[in-house]
Amino acid sequence: MSRKKLAEKIKSDVINWSKNVLEPMNKHIGFPACPFAAKWRRDNKLRIEVRPDKSKYEKHLTTVLNDWNKKQHDIIIFCDPFWEQYDEEQFQDKIDFYNKTYNRRDVYFMGFHPNNPATVEDQEFLVNPHDDCDWEPEYMYSMMLIQKFKQLYDASCKLHKIGYYKLMATSGTTSFNLSFDNIINRAYARCGTSLRTGYQLQAARDNLNLLFSEWGNRGIHLWKVKNHTQNLTAGTTTYTAPTDASDVLELVFREVSGTTTTDTSMTKVSRSEYENIPNKFSQGQPSQYYIQRNLSNVEISLYQTPNTTDTQINYFYVGRIEDVGAYTNDPDAPYRFLPCTVSGLAYYLSQEVAVEKSQELERRYEAELQRALTEDSQSTSVNIVPRSFYVG
Repeated sequence: MSRKKLAEKIKSDVINWSKNVLEPMNKHIGFPACPFAAKWRRDNKLRIEVRPDKSKYEKHLTTVLNDWNKKQHDIIIFCDPFWEQYDEEQFQDKIDFYNKTYNRRDVYFMGFHPNNPATVEDQEFLVNPHDDCDWEPEYMYSMMLIQKFKQLYDASCKLHKIGYYKLMATSGTTSFNLSFDNIINRAYARCGTSLRTGYQLQAARDNLNLLFSEWGNRGIHLWKVKNHTQNLTAGTTTYTAPTDASDVLELVFREVSGTTTTDTSMTKVSRSEYENIPNKFSQGQPSQYYIQRNLSNVEISLYQTPNTTDTQINYFYVGRIEDVGAYTNDPDAPYRFLPCTVSGLAYYLSQEVAVEKSQELERRYEAELQRALTEDSQSTSVNIVPRSFYVG
């Protein structure tokens, strides 16, 4: 088939998609999936363009944008039959780039990639909009939808007023997660390849464990902060923290008398300060502590050495992130760290399988990790006291 004929077929396919999926009354929401699609089509406000050849994508799209008469067309759909040149992650990168570049020019981009279609689970109103819908695309192509930002915003406000968004059902669940095998497959896809051998699987697991170890150097992770109470023994100076501890945070001396618990804060001292205490083993109520982070454990040394057995120390400690283990396991991290887990593994793997992509993957990883760490930081109350002025 000639390229001209293919372009005509794709344009016809998009029109049929609008007529059969976007424009009819949608049984799930009580409105058409796109309430403006029919008017755009009937009033010739819709412009459909097809990438003519495999030369640079950006070149053709930029030509279309420069030739856009915004008074004549409200929306452009840029279709690409050569979509296999990029995966869905790279396509999203294109969308993000164009939005960053053109939003200030009142232009907004969104798109659909064949490898990331709507599914019955998350977008049934597009897959099965009405009982008589039997439309299927004749060809595979990506679509970049380009609209005027202000017009899109105004349309959204109108839909909000008529209750369009209230009728859209949500999943009602908040349990999304990725197992390690899903994370590994996504990471290899970002490297432009796929998981093919047992060696690659082992390399991915090793790199994931390295990634989690590197996170241990990025500060305190709140989800790994745990509380522990340890009974004291008269005459014993040093105690071992739980086996998963990597560091000890705040520590208090605790006295328990019946149902009454009394906590007394203690001062953390450095190695040199502890070393210079002349009589480390004198007994009494402990008021200072020193943390020794060994290769295989964390030790807590008290000064003074406890002189009774009915006392405790209570402290918060930072646990290590658990190893990968089985490939079907979920990561030992909150959902907000899933993006940087995938991007971090992709960056680590790229140094072995896609060196040319390492710099860009590192940039994405660092940005996503920083967002996750910022969200994971501890919030405290802030008191704002107004300045007082006195007139004398």
